[in-house]
Amino acid sequence: GITIYQHGNKLRDEMRAAGGVIRGKEFRMMDAYSFSADVAGMKQAYASIRRALVDFLKALKLDFAIVSADNGDMGGEASEE
Repeated sequence: GITIYQHGNKLRDEMRAAGGVIRGKEFRMMDAYSFSADVAGMKQAYASIRRALVDFLKALKLDFAIVSADNGDMGGEASEE
């Protein structure tokens, strides 16, 4: 499979808080889109990317929490922030 990464500023224009959380209108975003031959490959790509990000944040000694997120317009079965 192949994974494409997109980094940049994202603008969000929400009329109200989503799930009780007020989010900023402009923020730094990193998206990853993986294209795998099958579900097993997709799950492997997801786990690899997730592990790399967790290791990175731990190396920076940042406090963080991974939470379930809305898949949005792209759809899918899993999304985390």
